[in-house]
Parts: sequence; structure tokens; C-alpha cells
Amino acid sequence: SDFKEIIPFGTYNIAEPFQNNLAIVAKKNKYGVIDTLGNLILPLKYSLIEHPQEYSNQSELFIVKRDRNLQLLDKTAKPITEFNIIEYEWDSYRDEKSHHRYFVLKNDLGLVGTVSEKGNLQIPFNYQEIEPFDGKSVAIAKQQDQYGLVDFNNKVIYPFVNNQIRTNRFFDFFLVNQSGNFWNGK
Repeated sequence: SDFKEIIPFGTYNIAEPFQNNLAIVAKKNKYGVIDTLGNLILPLKYSLIEHPQEYSNQSELFIVKRDRNLQLLDKTAKPITEFNIIEYEWDSYRDEKSHHRYFVLKNDLGLVGTVSEKGNLQIPFNYQEIEPFDGKSVAIAKQQDQYGLVDFNNKVIYPFVNNQIRTNRFFDFFLVNQSGNFWNGK
């Protein structure tokens, strides 16, 4: 076999292993992404690029940091969100078939939405809060200072007319406070 150097030694200070034919690289604390031929897919101008962690697994998606803001990219390094994400966390939900991983993202306007592990925007940035699904099929969300329940496809399961909704990851019911009265709903 004939080995040929594609990228000369010393081109980058940091070079991570290829994933989906792309690799994160850095030089002088500026990060970018290259393909297997050494072409820059993302220029060396970002303060950090990483694959977000999902417990012990590494996502195929990219998180790109510029100044204080983040942007989520799909596995081909194409933008999913604007460069307005300020924080993110990952969780999972359960449908009829299996568990699915997703990311809860908060933008610089303080609005929250979700992106699937495949990089699809599932719940748009219309909420003040979305609590973790914690393996359930619905989550507590806050919109215009009222609480309701949404599923992972953004379908409203319980209307946004409540002062408070509570649950526990081990419960299969929700406690709903509507004008000072609690209702125990399954």
C-alpha cells in the first residue's frame, strides 16, 4: 500500500480523529473542521469546536463557540441553529418503540427549544422553560409565564393555563396547580 501525507506535520496543534469523514483541528487556539482530504470545511476562527457529550457517548453533532455564543451543527458541519445558543444539555425521551436522545438549547433571548440526536429541530424556540423529559414522552414547559405539557414533537398535551406543574422522574403522574388548586393528573 502506498501511504501519502495529506496534511503536513505541524499544520495543526490539535487534530481529533475523523468522524463521518470530518475532524476537528486547531492552530493557535483557533478551531476549525477539515475533511479527509485536508480541506477546511469550517475555517480556523472559532474559540472552540467539540462534539457534545451524552453521558459517556460523544454526539456526532458539533458545538461551535464564538465569543460567548454557541451554534449547533449537524454531523456534516451544516448549521442547525443560529449563533445565538448560550447553553445546552442533553436528555432522553421515550416513545412507543424506544429511547431517543435530544438536546435542550437556550438562546440569547432566553427561549428554549430542542434538537434531536440526528440534528433535527423538534421543539422550536417558543418556550421560557422545558424541563427534562427524564425518559417520559411528555415534558413540563413554560410559555408566557404559564405551564403546560408538550410531547417531543411539540404537540401540546395539556394547555398552558397553569400556575405550576410538578412531577418526579419516578412518578407516572403530574401535580397541576391551577389558580391555587392542585389536580393530580395521570
